[in-house]
Amino acid sequence: MPFLGSNADELIRLHATRSLRLRLLEPAHIPLNVTIFQRRPGGKLGDQVATSGPYADTTSGVSARAQLAPGIYLVVVSTYSGGVCAGFQLTAFGDKAIELQDVAPNEL
Repeated sequence: MPFLGSNADELIRLHATRSLRLRLLEPAHIPLNVTIFQRRPGGKLGDQVATSGPYADTTSGVSARAQLAPGIYLVVVSTYSGGVCAGFQLTAFGDKAIELQDVAPNEL
């Protein structure tokens, strides 16, 4: 399932179960990271469950893999340098249906 975004620090709500792989692409080769967090009650970030690792600007993008319990998670897409905005495509692969939703910080 592809998701298109355009913010430097993007929050995405993820409804998923079991096996998940996220792939993040950005055409301008800006160093990126994608991190998955548990969602705490009230919508706040909980424990980190997966990350793409160090920021990278490879042509193949960055990816994160996780084994998740059923629930709602928050995906944070970020750039290495603060204030840098760029378009990106986040694609989610899983063994069950996955739903991605853009979330404004005030909607948490």
